[in-house]
Amino acid sequence: MKDTSSAYIIEAEKFKWCMHVLGPDEIIAMPDYKTACEQAELINQALNRRQRDENDPAIFCCAAPWNGTWAEHAAELVRLTEQERKERAAVAQRGHDTDNAHGDQST
Repeated sequence: MKDTSSAYIIEAEKFKWCMHVLGPDEIIAMPDYKTACEQAELINQALNRRQRDENDPAIFCCAAPWNGTWAEHAAELVRLTEQERKERAAVAQRGHDTDNAHGDQST
C-alpha cells in the first residue's frame, strides 16, 4: 500500500485549520493541520479516561478547516498565544506563592 500521508499534508497546507470540539461546539484556531490533529487526539484521550455518567453529553474533537477569514484565523492565534502566556504566568505565580508559603527563601 502506498503511503499518501505526505500528499494529505501538502493539500492540508492550502487551508487554515482549527480544532472543532463537538458537543459544546467550540472552534479553536490551530497553526496547522498536524497541530490540530495532535491537539484533538490529546483531548480525546483525556475525555476517554474520564468516568462518564450516562447523562453526560458526547464530546469529541477533530481537526477541521477554519471557516472564517485568514485575518480572523491569525487574530485568534495571537489571542490564544497571549491567553496561554497569561495562564502560564498565573500558574508560575501560584507555584511561586506556594513555595514562599512553605518557607522557600530562594527568591
